[in-house]
Amino acid sequence: MQTQKMKTQPGDALPEDIWKVVFQKLPVNTLLRLRGVCKSWRTIIDSPAFITEHFQHFNENSYKNRLILIERIGHLEWTDQVIRVVNFRLEEIAQITTIGKDCRVWETLNGLFLLQDNDYKPTLIPNLRLYNPYVNKSLDLPPCPLPVLPIDMFVLGFNSSTKDYKVIGFRVKSSKLDELSSEIKVYSCNDRCWKTKNVQMNDAVMYRDILLRDLHQPHFCQGAAHWLVRDVDDLFENTHVLSFDFGREEFRCVELPAESRRMKKFLFIFGKCLAVFCFTAERTDVWIMREDDGERVPQNRWQLSDTKNSSLDACTFNELKNFGIGARVTYDEQCGKLFALRLDFRESNLMSYSIKSQQMENCGRIVDNRIRYADTYVESLVNPLKKSKGD
Repeated sequence: MQTQKMKTQPGDALPEDIWKVVFQKLPVNTLLRLRGVCKSWRTIIDSPAFITEHFQHFNENSYKNRLILIERIGHLEWTDQVIRVVNFRLEEIAQITTIGKDCRVWETLNGLFLLQDNDYKPTLIPNLRLYNPYVNKSLDLPPCPLPVLPIDMFVLGFNSSTKDYKVIGFRVKSSKLDELSSEIKVYSCNDRCWKTKNVQMNDAVMYRDILLRDLHQPHFCQGAAHWLVRDVDDLFENTHVLSFDFGREEFRCVELPAESRRMKKFLFIFGKCLAVFCFTAERTDVWIMREDDGERVPQNRWQLSDTKNSSLDACTFNELKNFGIGARVTYDEQCGKLFALRLDFRESNLMSYSIKSQQMENCGRIVDNRIRYADTYVESLVNPLKKSKGD
């Protein structure tokens, strides 16, 4: 009697839990190819739980020193733009997509881009979309409800408790902190709709003299977007950190350490925490913001992580904060260096500063000053078209 051979799938060789462990260590491009091998692998890779686990595991244990650069393809201002992934020596890792000349990048977070397709058109209703170039999926957001005054700031964030990506819109030009109680727009990817919310600033009267007009792109960590802001009377010194919590959907303002008074400052992400680099001609300090403990105004919020005598390179690196559109100071944990992109009329220079040695160096340059945006980047399988499910 002839025994009939049963057909097996590649996914039958090992239990599903073992495949998950293997897949968590693989880059997105490899997983996109593997999902076409068999149905069981595709089910694993497409599941929302695995997408979250892969992002957390792969990007926490892989080589992190990547930048995203958005450059004009040609020399003219009205040419299209190309998105490239490079290392901190400006060596290309991947060229992932091309976007139109009128497209503005508001944010990158967890591999997602928040884009505005009509950046240069005189309209009160921006065309916003979320886009993941690695999986080539995008979600067009419905029109944002019209406020009394046009919105001039959009921010992308993530609420880890509900696995929900959110976009907030508000007005910052010539505004003060206590004016943030009027018409904040919030879009939820899980709910697929905008809502208008009057967000009351905690103890707004205390912070009524905080200016918002100098807000640039925020740093996102611990479920919140963070900016440096200043008092009306302090023209040259940042005095507070303004945060928007995407879980509570509220603003919060925290005063910087008293020891940092009369020091120049900029923010960066240190591990999973927000950090502020402070310096004078005499010393440099690095302060770490402790995680929110649920209090309205947490006590002892700042912890001194590092202090040293200052150097000329520290002063010079701080001047790079005038580095133009869409750039942040970023920190690479492996080498212990801060990075900033210096832009001028002729070329773009990527500069680094070592917190330990206090030395600055030029990592690479791009001529013709074609860079429009620079930020750290991590790849992910996040599909903006799919609704996430909370735990």
